[in-house]
Amino acid sequence: MQESPKLSYWACWWKATWVLFLIGCALGFLSGGGGGLGYAIGAGLILAPLKGLFWGWIYWLIKK
Repeated sequence: MQESPKLSYWACWWKATWVLFLIGCALGFLSGGGGGLGYAIGAGLILAPLKGLFWGWIYWLIKK
């Protein structure tokens, strides 16, 4: 039997951060056009990694 490769927490954090950032950018663009997108990118650079810590942990608990 082959063992499945271990999924690291940091890989889950990275994936969750990108997903949260892209969702935030899409919602910012849809709600405010170019200005909303700019605001969402600026806020996402700070907030997405912090939110990714929590959601990456949840994702890691499910996948491990």
